[in-house]
Amino acid sequence: MSDHAKIVVHPNGADSDLLPARDVLHHVLDFLELLSAAETSRGGEPALTWLLESITSNSPVTARFLGAGADPAVAMTAEAGEAMSILAEGIEAAIDGKNIPDWMLEGAYQTALRFFKRNTQSIGRTEMTLNNNDAPIYVPASKARLAVINLERATLVEERNERDWTHCAHGSIEGFVTRTGTHYNRPAIWIRDRKTGRDIACVFDLSTARRVGAQFTWEKAWGHERVVVEGVLRYGKSGDLEQVTATDVAEVRDVRLDIADFADPTFTDGMTPAEYLDRWRERGRG
Repeated sequence: MSDHAKIVVHPNGADSDLLPARDVLHHVLDFLELLSAAETSRGGEPALTWLLESITSNSPVTARFLGAGADPAVAMTAEAGEAMSILAEGIEAAIDGKNIPDWMLEGAYQTALRFFKRNTQSIGRTEMTLNNNDAPIYVPASKARLAVINLERATLVEERNERDWTHCAHGSIEGFVTRTGTHYNRPAIWIRDRKTGRDIACVFDLSTARRVGAQFTWEKAWGHERVVVEGVLRYGKSGDLEQVTATDVAEVRDVRLDIADFADPTFTDGMTPAEYLDRWRERGRG
């Protein structure tokens, strides 16, 4: 495995041999976002930072990155290699239309869709070298069109399946937020259910997301916070809770009380606890 990733962006050649600067920069940024999404697809916090080693200023544009950790002295070869392998499998699955990974259809869906759509318009071909020993992945416009069709089709199929719930009920779920993003193109947070330990997708419509977002910043307020989500609980055929269509969400705050906040110094009429208890025992015997 390697800790280096490379992307080469070619112009489409139809209108010009030069690349639109804005498009190529966004294309490279989306490539990095996909790498980060691939890294965190198996859970946990991102450990990698992709450092820019070199980038050319002519067309085609070639950018080379190094996967590094917080400590530059510690090699992140295994972690970077795994992230690149997951991304390579995801890109090939999107083009092939089979077994597209959940991470690409959920949190990284919009990024992947932008990446492939751009490759059918202002960008003519993308080459990615993910791990030095692997052959480059070539994405010409024809393959990018297939990927766009397959991604959109997969989300439509999943949305149709989501409507086939065995049981729905209004209620609430409490747990810790494990991540935020989109679930089949809708704003969502994932909550680790306090009772089962499973991660449940809590999906918001746009109006609810705007209302909630006006009070809380998705990444900061909900990152690993304990919350209660209210809405429609949707259960699958197994009887397990599969998803929540959320109507409201609130943070659960731990309240720390001091005994002085609720103690009543006059409760025993000046007697010590032992004297007070003795009086109650005497009343009981009488």
